[in-house]
Order: sequence, then structure tokens, then C-alpha cells
Amino acid sequence: MSHVALRSACRGASLLLFASLGATAEPGAVCWKGELEVSTSNFSGSDGRVVFSKLVYDIYQSKSGVVRRELKYSHPPLRGVIGIGRDVHLIDYARGTLVVFDKDKREALRYRSLDGLERDPLAGPHERLEAMRILGHRCQGAMNRSESGGLAELRESWAATEAGFRHPFLDIARAIASPEAARRLGVQEGLLSMTVRTITHLERVEGLDDSLFRVPAGYEVVDVAPHGTGH
Repeated sequence: MSHVALRSACRGASLLLFASLGATAEPGAVCWKGELEVSTSNFSGSDGRVVFSKLVYDIYQSKSGVVRRELKYSHPPLRGVIGIGRDVHLIDYARGTLVVFDKDKREALRYRSLDGLERDPLAGPHERLEAMRILGHRCQGAMNRSESGGLAELRESWAATEAGFRHPFLDIARAIASPEAARRLGVQEGLLSMTVRTITHLERVEGLDDSLFRVPAGYEVVDVAPHGTGH
């Protein structure tokens, strides 16, 4: 499975945990660390079965707003995955870049734009959704839609902009096929897949090692063309 295919596979349902973390901080005032769950339900199989997968990441944010996701659990296991970008993702929202690499390979891929689920849902045109409190933070909601060739992508996101944590607390992304697209692609009409990404734990920390937000020494960084994403 390629990195793009892996990112397109991460979809599903997850539990929101609500807990007070105290007063919000100004953006850039603190570092963050927590946990992210990414669940996938794929409904596109011809036999009608639902294929489910789950990934769990440690997640960190530097004072400058760079986010690191580090894979620590997968079900089913990702053994035999082909490509680069399974283990670590470095997202720089300010610069609009994404760098991905694996710990057992000496190459990193750098994307010069944030697309798909990596794009800041509040950065461009979007439909505003009702705010929610998640993990004690007020989160602004946004809906983004796109369509191509009869395939529609619908993304609903909530981000705690007032707290300064850049990664969405909750993302729900659905892929939907029109009748024409379903016939052309040989898949069922309607909902093809659903991804739910949920921050299940988050805490402020005074500081984090700067090396968490850099590609390790000795890695070759390769620039690649803009892409579609889906973690």
C-alpha cells in the first residue's frame, strides 16, 4: 500500500471524551501532547462486507505550531505496507507543508501543499457548523465539500482555534458515489467509506524536544507533487 493509499484508508467511528483542561492558552504559548485515534469503515466491497481499521498516534505540537503524529498502534497490523510515510507525519500549517517518513527507512517525502484531510478546515471557504466543546475546549466547526467524476467528499471538522492547537479535535470524512460513478467504478452507490479522526487525550506541556519536529539526520528529503490525503 502506498502512502497515499494508506492515508485514503484511514476511516471509521470513535468515542469523544469530554474533560476540563482549565483555561485556554494563547496560540504559541505552550506545547501540547496527546493521542489521536483514526478509524475507518470501508463499505465499497462487492460482497457487502464492511472493512474496518484503526490507527492510534501519539500527537505533539511545538510552540511554533508544527504538529507531529507518530504511529503506535494499528489494527490490522501494517506489516508489508509498501511506500513511505507510515510512521511519522510532520505538519506545518503556517508554511503549508507535510513531511512523512518511516523509522526503518532513510528517506522522507515532503509535500509542498496541504490537501485532503491535512488541509486546515477553517483556512479556506467552508460552511460554518455549530461549535462544540471537546475535551474542555470550545471547537469551531466547518464543513468542506468537493466533487469530481460523480465522487463526492464531505468533511466535517471541529478545531479549538482559541486554544492554539492546530490539528482538528474531530474530523468526520465521507466518500459518496453517485449512481453513474458507482456503475463506472463497479462499486455500490452511496456511502463508500467513512473516516473519523478523534483527539482522545490532550495536555499542555512546558516544552518538547525540538528534534521531534525535524527529519532525523541522515535522511534524504524528497519533494513530491501535490497529493490527495486522508489520515
